[in-house]
Amino acid sequence: DGVTRLDHSSVKQIAGRAGRRNSPFPVGEVTCRDPADMEYLHKCMSTDIQTIRKAGLLPTAGHIQHFSDAIEQYGLGGTDSSNLGSTLDLFGDMAKTRGDFFICRQNEMKGISA
Repeated sequence: DGVTRLDHSSVKQIAGRAGRRNSPFPVGEVTCRDPADMEYLHKCMSTDIQTIRKAGLLPTAGHIQHFSDAIEQYGLGGTDSSNLGSTLDLFGDMAKTRGDFFICRQNEMKGISA
């Protein structure tokens, strides 16, 4: 299916693991299968990775199910817990995050639930 060129962040992540897992060598080295790619590897390794300013938290289906069960069990929110769209709306209203975190993809989840 071809070869995919990795971005610098992926290259650095893979390089950071090189030589460590189940290896007697404490410091890993990274190289390329094709010597023609060495220049790209050097460029990737010398590129700074942009600092992440915020992180999105994506609730899993299990989180939403647990939340829905709690709504039903404790009678919270005055909504029909069998309606996924209503449950997602209530989850979005009640979910609290702090600092550099946020709940992501709420609109996409609501769109799928319709």
